[in-house]
Amino acid sequence: MFVLSCRCQQCGTESAQPSLFYELELNIAGHKTLADCLEEFLKEEKLEGADRYHCTVCKSKQDATRSIKLDVLPPVLNLALMRFVFDRSLFFIHVLCFLQCVC
Repeated sequence: MFVLSCRCQQCGTESAQPSLFYELELNIAGHKTLADCLEEFLKEEKLEGADRYHCTVCKSKQDATRSIKLDVLPPVLNLALMRFVFDRSLFFIHVLCFLQCVC
């Protein structure tokens, strides 16, 4: 199970939504190891501008931070390595390099 948390920067209210999962979609662009990919996936994200969070306490859209915390891993975890990047300007799909395996 993972918990998706959002914290309003205006009032400090935090909402947490638990969810079951069996797969993580990891972006490999610019990363050399699986650990780097996981670190990016789990890093805190700022929600600003058009991506602002609707706070139920403030009753309006506010700047916020969002994070994912892994509480319990499933018995089998599928890691989907996002190896393709679509370039909209060229209508072309780029295949990214493979990661180094640190097993």
